[in-house]
Amino acid sequence: RCSKGTYVRTLAEDIGRTLGCGAHLVALRREAIGDLSIAAAHDAAAIEAMTAEARDACLLPTDVMVAGLPRVEFDAAQSARLKLGQRIALAPAPATHTDAARAYDPAGGFLGLVRIADGVAHPVRLLVLPDPE
Repeated sequence: RCSKGTYVRTLAEDIGRTLGCGAHLVALRREAIGDLSIAAAHDAAAIEAMTAEARDACLLPTDVMVAGLPRVEFDAAQSARLKLGQRIALAPAPATHTDAARAYDPAGGFLGLVRIADGVAHPVRLLVLPDPE
């Protein structure tokens, strides 16, 4: 385990230099990132062998990679405005600023990422998903 920003290849070189023998990596494999693990992954052959329904069941929610960010919920009117790329004044205005927060509609649907500054949610990266029929 290591934190983000850890350069494992450089670490190996530094260890080799300190030992006086040199070192490099022959292979490097990321086995997990956050709560996602290679143990829960499927290889291409297994995915190709699955039915469409089984493949769909393997998919994780869209927002799984940003689950550690703060969550902000918007009402229907705010969600509609946000989807148009408009800024949304938050009431009550939060006391903190954040570079990224997860935005959700009233039904819990993930809208994308917003930046919050001075009590206003600014769209950063939004998802345009078709409405379920």
